[in-house]
Amino acid sequence: MREIRFRGKRLDNGEWVYGYPFELQRGQYVIYQPGDTASSLNIWDYIRLHSYEVDPETVGQSIGRKDMHGTEVYDGDILEEHYTSLEISRYKVEWDQESAMWVFNDGKDRVFAEDIDFSLTEVKGNKWDHPHLLKGVSE
Repeated sequence: MREIRFRGKRLDNGEWVYGYPFELQRGQYVIYQPGDTASSLNIWDYIRLHSYEVDPETVGQSIGRKDMHGTEVYDGDILEEHYTSLEISRYKVEWDQESAMWVFNDGKDRVFAEDIDFSLTEVKGNKWDHPHLLKGVSE
């Protein structure tokens, strides 16, 4: 069974955290990072201790695939697919609600995940930390 992971950008220091999202109250999200040690705390205190408040706009799910370097691919990432040294496509990873699939948007076309050769892809950044990489790619 595959693990479903999320990430979000912390509000206090701008770093990315990985784990499981919770909406504490309307519009307030945290990412919970499970600890490795047993605890005598009740579950809610334990979650509170291992959670970080994140910008809800940055919360994104792993698509369950890795690039050529073993980097996990997330919603909002910007990928390059290297067919040859001269032929490179750049995509933004998005969830398409209508088709209920991950799509890769290059600004002209949308490609489905099964049409991407992940052994030829590289995560170059994401739309929050590297918006300049979106030039020519639909926002």
